[in-house]
Amino acid sequence: TGDFTQIGTINKMVNATEKKKTAVLEQIDKVSIILAVLISMATLATFLVARFASNQVWFEAVSTALVCCVAMVPEGLEAIVTLTYAWAVKNM
Repeated sequence: TGDFTQIGTINKMVNATEKKKTAVLEQIDKVSIILAVLISMATLATFLVARFASNQVWFEAVSTALVCCVAMVPEGLEAIVTLTYAWAVKNM
């Protein structure tokens, strides 16, 4: 039963295949990392400006920075997918 049945044999063969990323998925990963770094830098800059230039208390400065970070993520995801698909179509 289990692994010794026909379904179990098929399951073993399916699980033994290599999981290879396509060029588009690799490009999405690269752009995602770049975008994550840029969003992190913008969040830090927002915190520093809120804390020291606007003289907000720590909690308000962190809250402002996190709100900006959360707002940038959905906008960035759309940009990643659009840029990656444009790159993929160009390279076809």
